[in-house]
Amino acid sequence: LAFRGKAYQDVRTAFNHANKEGVEAVWTTFRDCPAGRRDQIRAISQAWASDKPLPEMGFTLGGLSEMDDPAVRCEVAVDDAGHVHAVASWLPLYTDGRVTGWLLDVMRRSDHPEAFHSGMELLIGTAALAFQEEGYEVMSLSGSPLARVERDDEPVTDEVSETITGVLDQLAGAIEPYYGFTSLHHFKSKFGPVFRPLYLVYADPSQLPAIGGALTTAYLSRTDRVDWRTVLSRVIRSRRAAGAAGGSGS
Repeated sequence: LAFRGKAYQDVRTAFNHANKEGVEAVWTTFRDCPAGRRDQIRAISQAWASDKPLPEMGFTLGGLSEMDDPAVRCEVAVDDAGHVHAVASWLPLYTDGRVTGWLLDVMRRSDHPEAFHSGMELLIGTAALAFQEEGYEVMSLSGSPLARVERDDEPVTDEVSETITGVLDQLAGAIEPYYGFTSLHHFKSKFGPVFRPLYLVYADPSQLPAIGGALTTAYLSRTDRVDWRTVLSRVIRSRRAAGAAGGSGS
């Protein structure tokens, strides 16, 4: 990995602008940061969370509590004056008890008008080169939950798979305005990762309402006014009825 070619233009631009503006990526842990720098990280994280009508999702995206661990590597984009422009954290990936790679967890950029705009490109690009030089086997940009990206090698779907897709699409559509999973997926694409699907295995279609309710609760933990399990059950029943009316086979 050398970030050569047109595909990596945004990453190279981030490196170049960082050099011109005196911004660098500094490795640390959250606990080892000076108190003033930790305060800035907390402020950036709180501003990010307060900008959303839904709470932070510990289910798929980490926060300060996950970052505050000596085993977690913390990366900070900081300028000559000590101002923090962005922060990222990396969780260790283990194979047979040894760390063989790192997984991206926290991604936060300052919303200050004068903050370095390409802070995340700088941090992720720097991390990629550092992990490569250090000899690690894997660098993961984590998942893009509910991004619902089309794949050329997806198998032909049956009625149940179409039902699951419909449920996930509705859930994704409800959450996308708040968390921007699709835009997050496109952002990660600029680093040229290898995409691998995430699968959910279940024993029987009758479990889908409970699974859907659990997933929805994990993502939308404060929507207590809505009985999401009932909603998802109705979606599944309506899709089955539509399939039956259309004469689809099983």
